Amino acid sequence: MQENSRAKQKAKRLRAGREECCDIGLSSSSRGALIGCLLAAAAPVLFAADAAGPFGIHIVDEASGRGVPLVTLETTDGTRFITDSAGWVAFDEPGVVGKRLFFKVAAPGYAVPGNALGLPGSVLDTRRGGTAEIKVMRASIAEWMYRTTGAGIYRDASRLGVEVPLPRPNLNGDIVRHGAVQAAVFHDRVLWTWREATGLATPRAVPHAVGAFSDLPAKGGLDPVLGVHFDYVGAPANGPAGALLHMTEAGAVRLDGLLTARDRDGAEHLLAHYTREDPAGRMAEHGIAEFNTTGRVFEPVMQLGEEFAWQCPHGHAVRVKEEGVEHFYFGDPFLVTRVPASYEDVLNPSKYESLVADKETGAPVWRCGGEPPLTQNAEAASLAEKGGTKARSLLRVTDVADGRSVLVNGGTVRWNAWRKRWVMIASGTAGEAVAPSALWYAESLHARGPWKHAVRIADDSSHALEQACHHEFFDQDGGRLIYFEALLAPAAGVGATPRYDGNQMMFRLDLGDRRLERARTASAE
Repeated sequence: MQENSRAKQKAKRLRAGREECCDIGLSSSSRGALIGCLLAAAAPVLFAADAAGPFGIHIVDEASGRGVPLVTLETTDGTRFITDSAGWVAFDEPGVVGKRLFFKVAAPGYAVPGNALGLPGSVLDTRRGGTAEIKVMRASIAEWMYRTTGAGIYRDASRLGVEVPLPRPNLNGDIVRHGAVQAAVFHDRVLWTWREATGLATPRAVPHAVGAFSDLPAKGGLDPVLGVHFDYVGAPANGPAGALLHMTEAGAVRLDGLLTARDRDGAEHLLAHYTREDPAGRMAEHGIAEFNTTGRVFEPVMQLGEEFAWQCPHGHAVRVKEEGVEHFYFGDPFLVTRVPASYEDVLNPSKYESLVADKETGAPVWRCGGEPPLTQNAEAASLAEKGGTKARSLLRVTDVADGRSVLVNGGTVRWNAWRKRWVMIASGTAGEAVAPSALWYAESLHARGPWKHAVRIADDSSHALEQACHHEFFDQDGGRLIYFEALLAPAAGVGATPRYDGNQMMFRLDLGDRRLERARTASAE
């Protein structure tokens, strides 16, 4: 009954409205024309309100003047905004823009000045078309540079009309998330591979390695201080867009151990280790694949049995010359497997050696055969069993700040011409802490170690920094400035960060920084 009564009242109001229109002497068609004219007249007013554009907020490093990525700005009602790779936020919240607002600021690796109450942040007059700058002071040793992968790398700068260095600054290859990265120079270009990728229309990560080329800075590519421009490659006709190696059998296909090797005739080959998992996640096949320059995809050239679990390229590869002999060393990051540095030997499982603990002394030695290479835990157990000392350890890494052991979970070892030492950039955690993975720096006189003291160079309470990868082809100033990436993963119990999670962040490290001195001293002991 009440619903019927409300319906009758509504109908009565509608009739009254029509009668009022009729009272001013307009026909139905004229009334429609009048409404159209009124809307048309109102339209310029509506557009004029947005003509000035958003309010730009720029977070910059006070020392370098560079924009700082991944900075969170939060209003008093809890609305969050994240700076893009140029350090910009394009603020245009309806009903709020134009007001005087307090923004709480949180910047990983940076100290933020506080307001009168000591809260980190600033009060800004958010007028449309205007800009404001907030300076932050870098606290971490490594400098947060820019995001290299994913969508919206320069989203806010683009909206504000700010010039950006990439030709496709907000979407490239239709890929929005990338996995762990590897890279190798081949025919004077860099081939990049990522463990997996998520596309625009794929709710889950595509279980195939994807890849892209870029030009070296000396060959027309961007200066790494600006960014990396990727030219995605792969076989979209035969599999997921950008897939570097497609197989007809079901299951995820991954690539690692990327390297370039020359054959006896001097021809250069680009090789990688491939694995295929069955739908249940078990390894169904693995072997070595070679890059086909015509099709711009990898093709399997050798399938390996299960007994050759480590006798193949894996992890990150680096060329090492010791006592006049060149080998490819493999590790992630500890270099505990090697093979002579020729195309033919890379394809021969019997040529691979592993770094193992001597059964009598516990000391590390190179051995051919089926014994798996050392790990941090295996080495510690062997030394304890043989009564060895920590001083004899190759893989035991400690935090210079407090002496706690650092459990390393991914990274690279590269020769550094400026330091004249092997440098390790790795991700890992110190002690028993449940904190997210941080990034660490260590040095050694030898590629295999010992690795003793590590310096924490970057961390973020909201993200785990994983699978670090130093790109030595970007080294500058004779190796004093190095560039490396890490995969951003949300820390446990922390909400998602749109566009950043599951993508790569580029860092720069000045090896002349005095805060690295403890690692240098340890490498000479």
